[in-house]
Amino acid sequence: MLRTCRFIFVAVSGVLAFNTVTYSMEALNDTQLQGQTGQAGITLAVSPAASGVVGLIGVNTIQYNQGNAASMGSAGVANFLQANSANRSAGLSFNFANGGIRFCTDQGLVGCTLSKQSIGIVIDADGNGGKPVLNIKTSLQPDLKRIKLNLNTIAQIGKNGTTTTSSDLIRLVKADGITQSTNGLSLNLDTTAGVPSFTLQLGNNPMGSLAVVNNLNIANIQSDTWLIPSYAGSTASTGIRFTPSIDGLNLSGGRISIIKDQGLQWSQSSMQAQNLSLNDVTMGEIGASSASSFGGTNNAPMGSMGVTGVNVSGLSVTVKGL
Repeated sequence: MLRTCRFIFVAVSGVLAFNTVTYSMEALNDTQLQGQTGQAGITLAVSPAASGVVGLIGVNTIQYNQGNAASMGSAGVANFLQANSANRSAGLSFNFANGGIRFCTDQGLVGCTLSKQSIGIVIDADGNGGKPVLNIKTSLQPDLKRIKLNLNTIAQIGKNGTTTTSSDLIRLVKADGITQSTNGLSLNLDTTAGVPSFTLQLGNNPMGSLAVVNNLNIANIQSDTWLIPSYAGSTASTGIRFTPSIDGLNLSGGRISIIKDQGLQWSQSSMQAQNLSLNDVTMGEIGASSASSFGGTNNAPMGSMGVTGVNVSGLSVTVKGL
């Protein structure tokens, strides 16, 4: 939907005499223009779709490359990488399956009833008293209850000569601890106060930061089992397994800022009542046994561990290059 946008470029006065209309046009100066706004602005409706399926954004891989690995801080590591430039770390790869990112009207982990409603984007400009600003607000679908990320692996990628290699750092697996999971991560939302929205201000930041997050209240995060492989083990399925659980992660009011001497900074006044746990923790390979270890007892879950009622005040996370 495109809403009519009215911008004032000139001052117009009209004098009606009999059946004749006379116009006198006068250009506005900078001070007068600063007092004008884009009125209602522009409203856009965006329907995420991939392969013709509404409510889905197709993503296969998100990759981060760290650039020149020889610039790492440790002289020993840097010298090694310089001497062996054909065998260097290239970064991280986040690999998705089954469509990538889905916007669901139901909650849980398995499956997804896709939203067929649109993401709203409102764009407006304002003179802001001599400090003009472009304001962009994005609101997710009104019927949204869950964001499903069909992530299946996070891998370390590197180079072996001209060949790109990779090793899984985290692999999402099914209950057997081996088979690749297709459920990914589900962010089940608490939309009591409204659906998530994000406000971005460019040019100037009268709200005090580059971007602000609104109503991003995550009731819980669900996923299948996480496997952190140990490549020193006898098989690729050897490692640490656990099923993470996060409840009550409210990111509403979070601010993203670009600060001269700090770089990118996420800040939030407080996050409260979070429960974090690792469930069904297993070391080694499920069902494996050794006669020399506890009389041949098979590996099984060790139990669960976690913390409840976490309260964080004055949170600040800074990201910048070194």
